[in-house]
Amino acid sequence: MALYPPKLTKILETRSLRRGGIAMIDKRVGLIVLVDLPLDAPNMRLTAVLRERGLFNLEKGASETWPGLCQVTAHGRIKSGETPIIALLREVREELGWTFAFAVEVLILRDPSVLGEVAHVTLRSKEIRTFAIKVDVSLLAKIRLDPQSGTIRFVTEDDLAGIKGVDEVDPMASDRRTIVMFPDEKQALAKAFAARRLA
Repeated sequence: MALYPPKLTKILETRSLRRGGIAMIDKRVGLIVLVDLPLDAPNMRLTAVLRERGLFNLEKGASETWPGLCQVTAHGRIKSGETPIIALLREVREELGWTFAFAVEVLILRDPSVLGEVAHVTLRSKEIRTFAIKVDVSLLAKIRLDPQSGTIRFVTEDDLAGIKGVDEVDPMASDRRTIVMFPDEKQALAKAFAARRLA
């Protein structure tokens, strides 16, 4: 499922910000954490751990632009000199805490195949790579969110059809019953579920 029609995608992929004749692309990375939860006891259900934005961003000292918006579990910019995986692990440490990040790093070191790239999108001046990892539910207790992180929201594959795009709702009028995501992150989430189902 393409985010945009092929012709428009090609146009957007070739455009970027230009500064001094050099194309500047904002590179980002994200992680979707998946777990099996006993939502239909005794049956386990594959569930994505998403981050739901809070009301106020302490780092910026301002209200969140999309309070309640759901995003991948961890995400952020790839800094100069970083590989996507190094940036990903740094973002996990910053957003989910050192203890959880250490556990994820150990999993990846033991078996690099546990981390899979589920989406790689280039649009306008932004390149986004999203990875997914399935962890044991016991690791969720190690997550430590900072004050501006908002909260955690669990989403199953059955929830995908009801997820709204940011262009479908008023950012200040949405309620917590509605799951709202950026289109590229919703697409990455669907691919993460599909990849685990095929594994």
